[in-house]
Amino acid sequence: MISKYLKPTLFVVFIVACCVQAIAQLRNAELSCGENGQGLFSGSYYETVLHLIRPPDWEHLIAISFSEPLETRYILRMRHGNKFELLRGTPEQSIYETLEAADRACKLPLQPSEALNLVHIKWQRVSLSESAFDKFHRDFSAAVEKHAAYIQEQFGDYLKGKPIAVYLHTNGFTFDYDDLVERLQVESTDSADERGKRDPLNVWAHAVLKFADESLPK
Repeated sequence: MISKYLKPTLFVVFIVACCVQAIAQLRNAELSCGENGQGLFSGSYYETVLHLIRPPDWEHLIAISFSEPLETRYILRMRHGNKFELLRGTPEQSIYETLEAADRACKLPLQPSEALNLVHIKWQRVSLSESAFDKFHRDFSAAVEKHAAYIQEQFGDYLKGKPIAVYLHTNGFTFDYDDLVERLQVESTDSADERGKRDPLNVWAHAVLKFADESLPK
């Protein structure tokens, strides 16, 4: 009878022990400090922090956001009460260098969400008319559809064995769409060749950048 209950009990103990060990390893990674710092900082850590940047009064019904290569964050959003606006968040210091320095000083949090406290952003905003927001929203939706069609075109080249361009150290955009029901993240390569110029997401992003430069204080 004892053996009947002993195996399940040992299995539970084993699982708990593994979880405790995993947590301890993560905690050690956070607290350990070698000659090169913690070793927590990485490209994915950095991208996650950029993705999480929001203004202090963050709330929305619909939001489309992206960051340009200089780490400036742009957000188009619809709020309760039919309020529409464009926000531009500019870091006071390089976010990449700030996080990298915190890692070297062994002060980088284990969770990227907690690292937002290390980043200081200056926010500017301008109100949009409903029609202006609607146009940006429609153009973005159409651009995503065309972007997906272009991806499908590339699939044929893979099947035919045609060479596919590889882009290294090339600027690009990462777009986030959220309407509280549908959530989407898509990237585009903002290259100067035909591929970059063809991508409607790049065209859309540069239209937003132009509008921001014309509408927000320098």
